[in-house]
Amino acid sequence: NQGYCTSLISSSGCEPSVSSSGAPSLTNPAGFIITARNIETGQNGLMFYGATGKENLPFFGGTLCVGAPLYRMQIKDSGGTGTCDGVYNYTLTEVLAHPDGGLVIGAGSVINCQMWYRDPPAPLTVGLTHGLEFTICL
Repeated sequence: NQGYCTSLISSSGCEPSVSSSGAPSLTNPAGFIITARNIETGQNGLMFYGATGKENLPFFGGTLCVGAPLYRMQIKDSGGTGTCDGVYNYTLTEVLAHPDGGLVIGAGSVINCQMWYRDPPAPLTVGLTHGLEFTICL
């Protein structure tokens, strides 16, 4: 699992990041967790993902790191109590059960994802992590 692209520094001066733990396995999708950290506290956000590769385009004052078409996951609250200690977690189970159908994901699929969140004091009121790429296995 590889990180790439550039995060958008938050209005509080923190650099959000996205990482993963576990193996992106179809036989144990709940064991693969995608986590965004250093997120503004108490903000709605979501993960979006795609399977057409990496991107590097201007987007809300930052960089769009995922190639179109994009699929958006459900909105979550970042929680937290202090500066930039909000977190989002998504599992591969959630991605596979995407309510809009999402992608048909199989072993060997290369997925790119990125987190987007509200950052009201920021010039365009949003924050972005860098991108993360992973390959689905059995």
